Amino acid sequence: MGAAASAPIKAQAKPPTGRILKEGILLYCETQGEEWKSCQFDLYEDGTFDWSFNGRFPEHVGSVKLKAVADQISVGKDCEEVPDCPEPPLGLTINYMMSYPHNYPKGTRPTDMKNNWIVFKDDREMKEWITALEDALHVKPLGVQSKPKKAPPQPRVPIASQLAPLEIQTEDPDSQADVQNDQKKTALNQNETKELQHTDFRLLLAGGQAMSRYSEDNMPHFGQA
Repeated sequence: MGAAASAPIKAQAKPPTGRILKEGILLYCETQGEEWKSCQFDLYEDGTFDWSFNGRFPEHVGSVKLKAVADQISVGKDCEEVPDCPEPPLGLTINYMMSYPHNYPKGTRPTDMKNNWIVFKDDREMKEWITALEDALHVKPLGVQSKPKKAPPQPRVPIASQLAPLEIQTEDPDSQADVQNDQKKTALNQNETKELQHTDFRLLLAGGQAMSRYSEDNMPHFGQA
């Protein structure tokens, strides 16, 4: 016969530090099939969760650093998804249950971890303990995987800033000189044209006067002998 597979070795929990955030008697079940027993639970501000029978420390049962297993804590109906979930005690429902594993070395598969079970007697007790656990673990809400954070909204960029800057065309000094020369040439041409027009007009006027004198000299003079 082959040797049975050995259970994962639990990690040794360090002594708790800081003050106690919450303490009280809760019903505890170590594994499926065992009876529920009353245990003294102490929650420390460093996230240590201690429990013992017959008051504090007389018969120490266990100690867990909950911060190391916060993502594996199940509350209420989620306990149904945890392997070897025990039946709740008579008169209570799974809605008041909570499961949490022992501390194991890094790399241990969750399916190989042994879970512990507690049950709260009513809504008020459950709310008080869950609130204390959330404060110690800095997790809200406990037992619900955190959703990925949305990317922060990008600031709106003014449309004007997205446009390419206008390029102001600066005229080349040489081109400006060419334009000025062209303007001077045009003015000279206009003056020459005006001068030619004046000359033609003077010639035309002189010719007209000459023709007038010629006509007068050659016209017959009626009435003269």
